[in-house]
Amino acid sequence: MKIYFVRHGEAHSNVDQNIPSSKDELTETGRKQAHLLALRFKEIPIDRIISSSIKRAYQTAQEIATTTGKPITEEATLRERKGDFEILWEHRHLPTRELESAMRKLSGNQEWSIGVDEPFEEIKQRIRDAKAYIEKLEDEDIVVVTHSSFLKAFAGYLILGEDMTEKACVAFIMGLDIRNTGVTVCKFNRGHTKPSF
Repeated sequence: MKIYFVRHGEAHSNVDQNIPSSKDELTETGRKQAHLLALRFKEIPIDRIISSSIKRAYQTAQEIATTTGKPITEEATLRERKGDFEILWEHRHLPTRELESAMRKLSGNQEWSIGVDEPFEEIKQRIRDAKAYIEKLEDEDIVVVTHSSFLKAFAGYLILGEDMTEKACVAFIMGLDIRNTGVTVCKFNRGHTKPSF
């Protein structure tokens, strides 16, 4: 089984450095990136496309599906970090310090901070669930369209397995550079626990 992990095309939050929302769409550049990526996949045999249901990822997957004629399956485990993104999106114009202060008031949690919305164990469980979902598929060549942080954490888990700690996860998220429409290829040999990159 060969899996092509894809980060979605450029979205508005990538350009203006705002906290992303599930409503965040691809920019014109992001649409062009997705189209060029789709043309690449026209030349690569694929059986299926799996996508995060978040709009910017799904728009990227749609471009690949339109070009290749392959079906898209939405998978919730592939979404970006879980959190208060809709509220944050509405207040994205605020500087970080003011935003955190407003969110502490809104949530009633004086410890609230950007970046700690989804506890590590929940992220790790979501990665386990996504991996199990993918491994059950009978298709041989799959495109998985997801998000930068999740993809980096997923890569860390594929390498370290259950030994991945929160510190290691953060190191993968901060240390790997995965650009918009970047592709990471993993090859799974059915019956083996570790993929090859």
